[in-house]
Amino acid sequence: MVNRDITDDNIINSYINPVYENLHSPKTMKDIALAVDIIKRKIQENKKIRIIGDYDVDGIISVFILYTALKECGANVDYEIPDRIKDGYGINENIVKTAYDEDVDTIITCDNGISAIDQIQYAKNLGLTVIVTDHHDVPFVEENGVRTFISSQADAIINPKQIECEYEFKSICGAGVAFKLMEVLYEELGMNKEECYKLIEFVAIATVCDVVDLIDENRIFVKNGLNMLNNTTNIGIKALKKASGLEDKEITAYHLGFVIGPCLNASGRLDSAKKGLELLLMENYEDAENLAQEIVDLNDARKDMTKEQNEFFQELANIQEYCVNIALSKKAKYHDMEELLKDVTCEVVYRIMELLDGYGEGVPRCDIINTVTSKSINEGIELHDKCMNFLENPFSVTMESERSRVR
Repeated sequence: MVNRDITDDNIINSYINPVYENLHSPKTMKDIALAVDIIKRKIQENKKIRIIGDYDVDGIISVFILYTALKECGANVDYEIPDRIKDGYGINENIVKTAYDEDVDTIITCDNGISAIDQIQYAKNLGLTVIVTDHHDVPFVEENGVRTFISSQADAIINPKQIECEYEFKSICGAGVAFKLMEVLYEELGMNKEECYKLIEFVAIATVCDVVDLIDENRIFVKNGLNMLNNTTNIGIKALKKASGLEDKEITAYHLGFVIGPCLNASGRLDSAKKGLELLLMENYEDAENLAQEIVDLNDARKDMTKEQNEFFQELANIQEYCVNIALSKKAKYHDMEELLKDVTCEVVYRIMELLDGYGEGVPRCDIINTVTSKSINEGIELHDKCMNFLENPFSVTMESERSRVR
């Protein structure tokens, strides 16, 4: 344990004895009591609550935990998960406006929201109640070496990484934070805490897939969650295990991180993360089998793309090396660096154009051709900058075309 930097007595105890009794009290989290009071009131008043998640495994699982638990508590609740391409990460103004137009009273974010200062202000301006649950770093501005942390105007913010938060373990994932909120809600509503603990098998998936340290509470989540997953009653998990070839195998952390997790992730990368969530919520096994197979197929397609993109990146690296070599070889022929740049750019552009065949329209061909054949050095320099930017981050340019190939 010393080799793993586990030296704190409490962490050692939870490592050796990963039992529920060693979980920390969620009531020490900043704003958790306030959030529970708000949610209880909204349930009593039958106000419409909307959960806003994220499209990765942690985000999907976080939504599942909140949605399932709130339903059990009698809440009028639904959910929204941003589209990776159309919406980007986290809550945005369009999602907020849609919620407002659909008479949503309260938004609860999970695995996002801590940095959504403007978006939450927009929601508050519309009169919405907002509760943030997140685990990401708190945003700040720094001046003269002094950091000032920034908080939104949300009605409650639950994030153990807030300076004011006294919760002693800061490294739980988004699903862990969502679970902690529901743990307190169940207690306040007089519900059986054991029912809430049934959600730990899902917290385990998110914990492994979000690559947080498997110590302290995270070890408790994963150790107990794996036991539950190997005897799961969740129809979606059962179907996904079968479709992934894990039906008769003992599920380990490896299978969470490299089989089940990537399948759920693939739904958000190449289609919609809602498919992964819908699988976990399914009650009909035949339907779950069909959707699980579709999600596994998406993950297989993702694997193929990853292989193609690795080859693509290698070609880009070759082009970058070619750029340097050709520039050095031709430098002696030029007195003007701009002319050298233009000549090198012409050759690089045509190589990128050839490479782009089959990878989408990353750099508009008409612009390339017009610029290369022009006499304008300034345009040549501008094009060179575009090409260099493409070389540095080609994946962002080609993502949409890759996604369209699957569809």
